[in-house]
Amino acid sequence: MTNQTMTLPEIKQRIWALSNGNLQTITMAACSVGVDIPITDEQGAEKVLTEITRRKNNIQDPGLSILMSPNQRRKLPPIKPITDSHDWKQRYHDAHKINCQREYPNAYRNGHYPALKSKDLPDVTKHGGLITFMVNMIRWHGGNAMPLNNATRVSDKIVTDESGAKFTEKRYIKSSRKGVADVQGTVRGKKLQLDAKVGRDVPSTFQLNEQRRERKAGGIYEFIHGPDEFFHVFDPLFYG
Repeated sequence: MTNQTMTLPEIKQRIWALSNGNLQTITMAACSVGVDIPITDEQGAEKVLTEITRRKNNIQDPGLSILMSPNQRRKLPPIKPITDSHDWKQRYHDAHKINCQREYPNAYRNGHYPALKSKDLPDVTKHGGLITFMVNMIRWHGGNAMPLNNATRVSDKIVTDESGAKFTEKRYIKSSRKGVADVQGTVRGKKLQLDAKVGRDVPSTFQLNEQRRERKAGGIYEFIHGPDEFFHVFDPLFYG
């Protein structure tokens, strides 16, 4: 059976197998052939499958590898995957590059790509840095995410005392209800809540209750301690 007679799920399954489950390899291959992620049609999936097979077999003709038998393909020298999925810094750089290529195609084509520098990488060992990392990775892959401000906001209220004198009283109001996660996002139509946990930080009772309610409603709520846990949650959701 060739990819022309496969259904979309079957082609995507083959893409996943050929790329060894490396989402970044799939994304970069899709970007190089002008296919948006997530892949939603057979024609786009065939292009990505062809491109990944070409890269894996290190051959020049994009259509040649599809005509090869599995035994013929196994005899060809494989090339190193584009990105090690466990190297979060490389994945962060690649996601930024792909986002720039998608959002600013003309500037990117003319060589005006503002590459990230080491100082631009978030410190994922700190609470704020891990949140920044998760928000950017979701946005750069085409999802939507925002950091939730759990800090209090100040409200001024005019108060009159018994003597009739008026003065301003500051009131501190919580910005969100207790238990809501640090990052609120949507990926492929799926509601996503991710809460950053660094060091000795552990989930509160309010967070565990919120996690239970979110999961019961069909959403995702996870506690993330670092990039590896983020990819474990995000990769299957983004591509699956």
